[in-house]
Amino acid sequence: MTSSTLKYGINYIKQFGLKTLGVRIIEKKRERKFDYQGFYEQNCVSDGQLEEQRMESMKWEKRPLVSIITPLYHTPEKFLRELIESVMASSYDNWQLCLVDATSVEEERKKIYQIVSEYQQKDNRDGGKQKILYEKLRENYGIAENTNRALFMAKGDYIAFLDHDDTITPDALYEMMAMEQKMGIDSTRAVMFYSDEDKMNEEKTCYYEPHFKPDYNLDLLCANNYITHFLMVSRVLLEEVGGIQGEFNGAQDYDFILRCTEKAENVVHIPKVLYHWRVHNASTSGGGGSKDYALQAGRRAIEQHLQRIGEYGTVQCTPYFGFYSVNYEQRNKRKITLIDISGRLDESVQEDQESEAYILFWDSSLKPLRYDWKEILMADIDRKGVGVVGGKIYNVKHRIEEAPYFVEETANGKALVNKFQGLRAGYGGYMHRANIQMDCDAVSGRCMLVKREVIEKIENYAEQITQPYFYEVVCNTAKRLGYRVMYEPRVEMKMTKGVGICHTK
Repeated sequence: MTSSTLKYGINYIKQFGLKTLGVRIIEKKRERKFDYQGFYEQNCVSDGQLEEQRMESMKWEKRPLVSIITPLYHTPEKFLRELIESVMASSYDNWQLCLVDATSVEEERKKIYQIVSEYQQKDNRDGGKQKILYEKLRENYGIAENTNRALFMAKGDYIAFLDHDDTITPDALYEMMAMEQKMGIDSTRAVMFYSDEDKMNEEKTCYYEPHFKPDYNLDLLCANNYITHFLMVSRVLLEEVGGIQGEFNGAQDYDFILRCTEKAENVVHIPKVLYHWRVHNASTSGGGGSKDYALQAGRRAIEQHLQRIGEYGTVQCTPYFGFYSVNYEQRNKRKITLIDISGRLDESVQEDQESEAYILFWDSSLKPLRYDWKEILMADIDRKGVGVVGGKIYNVKHRIEEAPYFVEETANGKALVNKFQGLRAGYGGYMHRANIQMDCDAVSGRCMLVKREVIEKIENYAEQITQPYFYEVVCNTAKRLGYRVMYEPRVEMKMTKGVGICHTK
């Protein structure tokens, strides 16, 4: 154990407690039980499929140029060769690789230049047009400015980002360009694409911890840079948001992604692993102890993003490295109508009053685990884009009974899935999402705060409120009106008697 890791562990215990550390260790072990290696080997693209992609993409009327940006810095020979070879293996061939080198040791820099020159000579497609560009920097300007120097070299319609110790899959560029073709969008618009990713060991012999990402999820992005890799943006969007900002070194990609989402017409998710993030001693992916400064840079990036979009809140670190919680500020002190769904409904309370902007559906048999739960829900829903917000409910065995619901494919078609049901209290589950703010498809009707205009759009409201799936009607109505449904994990309720009502199908 290194001294930096030990120091990080001590600080973690001081901030979050020994019990939380124990939970994290257990969850980390569980994450690695999934046999992703076998799954990956069975699902990775075949040589035959790659050839089909090459033939198909050659027939496209528009074949945008993709510039891949990679700043180098004391890059080991093995990493550099694997990076370049992963790009050269791409089934979509209209690309250029822009390398800038800030390596300070003369012998290392000469070796890097020699390796790059070797691959430049190998790649003779397009009539010998050079596709691998290289520039030696006079000094190390920091990751942000080094990246900007590489951007100056880029001639592409799209700009993609690849770290110097990582690799992309051979179908990565094709999948993104194929999605562009399918959606009928092009590089003249402010668009961005991102894919799923996984991790690989230093030797590139083992793949693990896949990150299967959701489609664009604004509140999740304000809690964690879940987009990360593989990221590609149109030149139009890049020019609109500007380059990489040095004040966020360590989380410069997070800040850049947040700024891009503020301006993008489309944020497109490719639900396929197209990027391998290498884990080694110096990498952020290897753990929190190596780059604590990145954590604070990420927090500042979120806070400035909130200011730019006209929202107010303070950002706090969570027990999960790189994950945050936003404590939103309630700007308007509005009243709420409280409807108790635990028993007979109070008709006088059901009658909506125009002065009360929000309606709280709550099972009063539940025990709130914090005194300010209403204030938290009020601050969340006070935001203009949120129509419904709900919390987390534990059963008497201290396991999650209800949390966020998501529409997923099941044996009987698409259905709402109670994603974290049965998870022990305190545990975060896949990618810690049981404990992270995010947008979802529905929340529990037993703790659900709703904007009045959503309720007013529900037909036969008085009849539907007595139905067991009223919460689903409310959330679907909110989404139809363009609102987000937000899950707030800080609002926790505990069942005090029996199993109670569970709105699952």
